[in-house]
Amino acid sequence: MNQHVVDLSPKKRRLLDKVNVSKRKRRKPLRPYGVGSSGSSKTIRERRFHFDVLDTTRYWYEPACRVFADVTEEAFLDVAETWIVDRWKASTDVWKWDEEPRRYRLSERQWQLWSHSHGSEPTLERYSTYLEWYAMFCAVGELLQKTSLAAVDRDHYGSFEHWLEGNQLTYPPHWLADLRAPKPAEVRFWQRPPADALAWIRGAEDDDFLREIGIGSDRPGMLIVDAYHDNRLISLQETVHVSTAFVQPEVALSLVRALQTTDEPHNYKIPVEDDDLEINDTPYRLIGWLQDGDSRSGIDQGDPFRNQIGGFRSAPRARRVARLKKLVSPDGMVSWQTVSGETAYLLQEWSDSEKVSDEGHADIVGSDGMRLLVGVDELHRVLNKTGFDLIAEVEVTRKKVGRDYERPSQEEAVGQRYDRVFLLRKNGTIEAAEGRIGAWLIPRQ
Repeated sequence: MNQHVVDLSPKKRRLLDKVNVSKRKRRKPLRPYGVGSSGSSKTIRERRFHFDVLDTTRYWYEPACRVFADVTEEAFLDVAETWIVDRWKASTDVWKWDEEPRRYRLSERQWQLWSHSHGSEPTLERYSTYLEWYAMFCAVGELLQKTSLAAVDRDHYGSFEHWLEGNQLTYPPHWLADLRAPKPAEVRFWQRPPADALAWIRGAEDDDFLREIGIGSDRPGMLIVDAYHDNRLISLQETVHVSTAFVQPEVALSLVRALQTTDEPHNYKIPVEDDDLEINDTPYRLIGWLQDGDSRSGIDQGDPFRNQIGGFRSAPRARRVARLKKLVSPDGMVSWQTVSGETAYLLQEWSDSEKVSDEGHADIVGSDGMRLLVGVDELHRVLNKTGFDLIAEVEVTRKKVGRDYERPSQEEAVGQRYDRVFLLRKNGTIEAAEGRIGAWLIPRQ
């Protein structure tokens, strides 16, 4: 999966480097949003090709226009129309159902399958939609050579780069489905619900929380430093969050006790890298050491095989893994490995369900989630090098769920949220508000 599929000659590489690059200097957009407006499609003049003004021009073409400094929607449609009618010689009546050349593959009654309402991607593609979609890319490519791009930040939703990222794979060269790893092998992710539901809901103990940071998990030698997973056990549901950050050792235990006695855990947050909630005023230091997941969206968001996989929702700090080799294995696991082949960090994301239901999942046993793990040797090295300890918050919510027609009665409608804060000292011990409770690093003999 990580091997090059095609070896290009230097000449072909130089040609490829020129693709999607404008030679013109970027200029300030003529309008706040580049060009056009949400209602401009209604005034489009009569054309040789019938463009869908409700969904295509408004949700596909307007964002494509916006990446240029001064391209109007009419000018963009002129270029797209030339590709469809003059170059591809397509019929101007293919938008009509009677003229659809692939009617045998579509059902007029199942319009939702070939609808691209509000710019969505259809499950089945009508020929007219196919022409509109690819004419958009051809028009952008042609206009790149003729006019200037809008001078906006690369991550601005009106930039060419942002538009281009949204029309390719989220994390090329991998599809999101490629990052769907196996569900953890722990029994609790596969078993049916416990016989005594009330005892399970109200019976969370220290071992349950320690297990969420990797003590006693299915991956010995690794600890869980960031996680979110939602587990359904037919009529029961368990949601888990794990967050970690660096903390100054001298004041670490005081912070643990302060957070553990907070009435509402949602009033504080364990920060990620460059978070506004970081504290860096010696000796009161609470520093993020992990990257927060981004919210990129690509064409594979509609891939039915990805289920709820988002891809790279958590990662080690970039400069911390610069010395490591990043690999994506065939089973979807993402690892950062040392030169000796040892796994320093491991990202695992799994998903049993295609979508989340607000009404619960009263008929399945399944799980969706993400874990970022670190090797104990790597964590020990990092803590000793930085001089920090690691603070970990584990939040566990257990409750009964059901659909509208089988809502639990008032007596049965129980749920409990737990929040536990741990301190992983660089000497290998684990502390809680009440003192030392165990160890995460076993000294080698």
